Amino acid sequence: MTTIHRTDKQAPVAALLLSLKMVKIYKPGKVAIVLQGRQAGKKVVVIKQLDEGTKERPYPHAIVAGIERYPLKVTKRMGAKKLAKRSKVKPFIKVINYSHLFPTRYSVELEGLKGTVASETFKEPSQREDSKKAVKKLLEERYTSGKNKWFFQPLRPPAPKDDTPTEPVLRRAWKKVKHEANHYWDGTKLLAKEVRISARLQWKILHGESLTRRERRQLRRTTQDLLRLIPFAVFIIVPFMEFLLPVALKLFPNMLPSTFEDKFAAEEKARKLLRVRLEMAKFLQETLRESGLKANAHIVGSDAFKEFFRKVRSTGEKPSAEDVINVAKLFDDDLTLDNLSRPQLVSMSRYMGLNAFGTDNFLRGAIRGRLRQLRRRVCLAGIRTLSVSPARLREEMRGWIELHLHNRVSGVLLILGRAFGFDTVPREGDGPNATIKSLEYVLSGLPDNLLNEAELEVDSEKASYRQKLDVLQQQEELIEDEEEQEQKEEDARRAKREAEERSKREEEVRTAESLLPDSELHPVEEDGARMTPEQLQELGEALSILSAKSSVMKERDELRALMEENSQAGEDDKSPSAALVKRIRSMLEKIDKQLQEYDARVGSSLQMISCDPQGRISAADLAKALAVIKHRPDQDVVQNVIDKLDVDKDGYVELEHVLGLAREEGLGIVVDNEAQNIIGQGQEIKASKPPRKEDIVQE
Repeated sequence: MTTIHRTDKQAPVAALLLSLKMVKIYKPGKVAIVLQGRQAGKKVVVIKQLDEGTKERPYPHAIVAGIERYPLKVTKRMGAKKLAKRSKVKPFIKVINYSHLFPTRYSVELEGLKGTVASETFKEPSQREDSKKAVKKLLEERYTSGKNKWFFQPLRPPAPKDDTPTEPVLRRAWKKVKHEANHYWDGTKLLAKEVRISARLQWKILHGESLTRRERRQLRRTTQDLLRLIPFAVFIIVPFMEFLLPVALKLFPNMLPSTFEDKFAAEEKARKLLRVRLEMAKFLQETLRESGLKANAHIVGSDAFKEFFRKVRSTGEKPSAEDVINVAKLFDDDLTLDNLSRPQLVSMSRYMGLNAFGTDNFLRGAIRGRLRQLRRRVCLAGIRTLSVSPARLREEMRGWIELHLHNRVSGVLLILGRAFGFDTVPREGDGPNATIKSLEYVLSGLPDNLLNEAELEVDSEKASYRQKLDVLQQQEELIEDEEEQEQKEEDARRAKREAEERSKREEEVRTAESLLPDSELHPVEEDGARMTPEQLQELGEALSILSAKSSVMKERDELRALMEENSQAGEDDKSPSAALVKRIRSMLEKIDKQLQEYDARVGSSLQMISCDPQGRISAADLAKALAVIKHRPDQDVVQNVIDKLDVDKDGYVELEHVLGLAREEGLGIVVDNEAQNIIGQGQEIKASKPPRKEDIVQE
């Protein structure tokens, strides 16, 4: 007999331990609940208990069998085949520590379960699968026989008690009716607003006016909602639009302005029709992409989105790094850049070395151009850095790759975060934490209009009509503000130019009157002839066509990108956008055939210009392109434009400089800080500076 030596203080504890050791809680057939691990919350039945443990597992544990997927609810009306299908279970077998089990008062008669699972079963995968099949068969037989019903039902949380007093039936009915009436009234106003916005923007397109990025996104959003609201719209509207494209081009010839003069009329007409069809397919694909953004709702729901910004803006709580990254994923480059406030745009411009002055649209276009330039420079030759150690550069590059490429965080947000922390001195080893902290600061300071639009993107299906209507109205007000800003800038430029010209003429007249006799006085001729913005757009389009090996090279590249994106959209027939995906694919295949036919007929017959290895064209080729555009400038304008585009006076012009001028958005100027330092530093430095748009185009 074993003697236990203990003091009086240890007597109650020892007695309790001895009594617990004598009582066996887990016996074969006992039902328990798993507390930890992947199967937490699942019910299991003990097949074999090992109170003393084993050599491999020196702790009390049990071999259990449980149900990973429970049978579904059945009714008497269901057929035998459906009953058998819904009565299936997915079992699991496992070795679980006693500490991770919670015993219940229920038990299951083992009968055939004994001996199906042992400790050796878990050593071989084949034995494990055979045991699971045997357990599955026995559990399904027990379920169909109606025994142990509680074991085959999943745990459910208790329903919360509703202590609110019940209102009278009439009052509750009136509240319901009023809520539904408001819902449908908001929906009616939303539909009318979207139809009005879509009609206005389509009218601008039909008359050859260009849309801003915000207007284009507004058109995509309204079109997407209309396609969703109107039944069978995809099957009716899209084929109807495709069929009437030639008619629309005939009625509205300015919908896609001509690039060349009349001698290329036949090729231009066929290419214009192809271009319009491609633009429509591109617009529908962008609309489909906008609806695909709602898949981000699994990253963070609308409630979590609101809670995050409540923390960082109101309560001052510090979110985790994972929450910051998940929320930052919802803001893509275009959405973020198009909704940033002016101070944030100015901060980004200064951080990126852009001394740009102009409208908000001009700043956004300048930032996009600098981002494209940086990508090209990084791919070609890298970027020089001064006073920064290689270790620091590697750390920042590693952090950028992790966030931007792996986690898909917007590059605009990352640059804005760097701009906010530009004045702080970085410390070694503080790279990831500093970047996450700067991202948190940026997210907390984003404008309300950007947050409202991003919240709508997160979960558009659950957004109310009132919320969608508010976002539409907010974007319309921003469009009006941008138009007013552009108009003010244009008026200010015109007034300044007129004042300068008037002052210059008065000064020259006074000088002439004081120096020359009356017989030799004559009106002062205006120098510095310039192109119109329309001519610059035509020149950029003409150079893209005339310098390419194929006259539809640009269209082919766009078509290839659209087909790749469409193929990645998936083939889920249950998806609401499946019909639109198939319709767009059919359109793209037709356009591909038409492009092949056009290319076989026209080919490289329009290639009148060739570029050298440095991407330059000769001044003679530039004059040739200016001579074939539809609105051909005068000869003195042509010569003046060529002189200003040829900055280094070597007879060659950078093709990318001309195309970049044609892409600029908004009104503004970029001031070069090094302009005064360039004088006297050699022709090579002068040649590296691109021409300015204000020297080429008249306002």
